[in-house]
Amino acid sequence: GTEAFKNCSLLVKITFNDALTTLENTVFDGCDALEEAVFSENSRIENIGTRCFANCDKLKEIYLPATLSYMSGSAFTGCDSLEKIVIHPDNRYYTVDHNYIIYTKPISIQTR
Repeated sequence: GTEAFKNCSLLVKITFNDALTTLENTVFDGCDALEEAVFSENSRIENIGTRCFANCDKLKEIYLPATLSYMSGSAFTGCDSLEKIVIHPDNRYYTVDHNYIIYTKPISIQTR
């Protein structure tokens, strides 16, 4: 739930269960030793809440799965070491440019 691991200074790596669909607000906020947050290729994560990974100073890279459809704009606030965000190529909602900035992909609406 919300703030479940907030400010946990001993947490270095977390591997998410594939069945998990939501990461609540501020779950890992302030986990300054967190180096790895791992989503597998089979992850079903859909939502990453506000400040979920905020201030995770040692987090350098994160992979976001194809199923991710909502991510708060402040999910990685204060992650000063974050160098690379990888988004599954089949993700319909997000993409990354050369400066590692995440953008919502445009949605086309077709009418019959």
